[in-house]
This record gives sequence, C-alpha cells and structure tokens, in this order.
Amino acid sequence: MSEGSEAADLVVKAGIQAAEGAVSLAGSGMKNVAALILPLSRQDYKVVGQASAKRLAREQSPSVVVKIKKEDLPQFQKMAKK
Repeated sequence: MSEGSEAADLVVKAGIQAAEGAVSLAGSGMKNVAALILPLSRQDYKVVGQASAKRLAREQSPSVVVKIKKEDLPQFQKMAKK
C-alpha cells in the first residue's frame, strides 16, 4: 500500500467514527426529548419535590398545612433532601 492510500483510509475511518458518535448522541437526545414530551402530552406536570396548584386541585384528598417551628427548620431541610 502506498502512503497516500493509508492516509485516505485513516481519514475515512475517522469520519465514520465521528458519524457513529453523532448518531449515538442524536439517539440519546431523542430518547430524552421523548421522555419529556410523554408527560407533557398527558398533561402530567408533576415535578419531584414540588406541587402545582392545578395538581393539588385535581386530587381528591384534602390539603393539609403542616406548621414547622423555626428551630426545627434545619433538621426538616436535611430530612427533605434525603
């Protein structure tokens, strides 16, 4: 083989690997977009740790307000993170 054909072979191989990586990233991105669109299409806007007023209005159970003392707030925040 000549040096020119070897270089061309390496360039083609690098191009194929770059295209393979781009296709892999695009597929991963499409999967993530689908995971976002699916709940939106069902109008299920539940976000972990947060409750929207619309979701609270849809639920049948009554809402309960829990009072937390100011001195217990740091401990409550640690427990909430877990």
